[in-house]
Amino acid sequence: MLTLLLALMISVLWAHPFESQFVGHKIHLLVSKHRVEATFELEVPLPLVERAFKESGQADKEVWLADWMIEQQSDMVNNLWLDINGTRIQTWSLVEHSPPMWQESSKFLVFENHQSFVSTDPLESVSVLDQVWLGEQSVYWTEVDVTRWVKVLATDQIEWTTSNRYTTRLKRWSMEERQREVRLAVDSNEPIQQMDAWWSTIVLKKEGVQSLKKSFIPRDFWREWILGQTPWWLALLSFILAVGASTRGKLRSATVVALLGCGLSAISIVPLEFRVGVMMLVGVASIVQRIRWEAIGFLLCMLCYPSWIVVVGWAFGLLCNSVKKWSIDKKNHLKT
Repeated sequence: MLTLLLALMISVLWAHPFESQFVGHKIHLLVSKHRVEATFELEVPLPLVERAFKESGQADKEVWLADWMIEQQSDMVNNLWLDINGTRIQTWSLVEHSPPMWQESSKFLVFENHQSFVSTDPLESVSVLDQVWLGEQSVYWTEVDVTRWVKVLATDQIEWTTSNRYTTRLKRWSMEERQREVRLAVDSNEPIQQMDAWWSTIVLKKEGVQSLKKSFIPRDFWREWILGQTPWWLALLSFILAVGASTRGKLRSATVVALLGCGLSAISIVPLEFRVGVMMLVGVASIVQRIRWEAIGFLLCMLCYPSWIVVVGWAFGLLCNSVKKWSIDKKNHLKT
């Protein structure tokens, strides 16, 4: 019966690359504005399972194993401590257990659960402490993701050196006991972060979740622009310049810019070399007064991706210019 039970638990999950006497602790955290989710995977070597059975003094191994697995699941929930905004959370809001699985190739009994906590207040600090299987030789794997609406102010998972380089303990197996704890200081209401999250998810169609490393490490805006991921502040600048330029242009200029902008938005991002080369030629062409405003509009369309942002700015400026002229003409008509 026990053999059949274990056979049903066979899994193809990847185990830690250490000897079978080490307990594997694998934690994945997802942090959002009001919520913390933790997926906790515990890999118990079968020799330790056998040792626990012998120490129990029970005779019926099948009955003992069933009770022991339930005990391990309960221990994983009770001893994964969570602090939110400096306050210890007594119970998680939601707990879900996956059936225990036996990794036949590496001889581990694997437990996995998913637990989450919802806070009524925006998150300011998060601390997760793993107190499971204390005193037993263990290895640790940590992975943390955050939503784009959360700004990470500090974390113990990424350390900066004096030479402005960083080291990270994320996504790698470690035997350091300090990996039992994960700490983050966050800001869930930072206005610029909210703007950037809106721009990235709504306009650029990026995923709403990113890794802790990508969220915390300073961004390379030049590289983002090369890949066609225009930062929101550059798009806003392009919009403002488009509004200013269109107030000086004519209907022909607006039509040309609109066609160019919509055309560029309909295709994938133009290669960097071509973009820069065209922008240089267009910059030179803007000297010619007859095509100056069309050139400036095309230059902005090449600078901002998606380029329809420039089209909207150009149309808005043209509308304002038309209203202004209509108001002046009306005043002159009334005077006469």
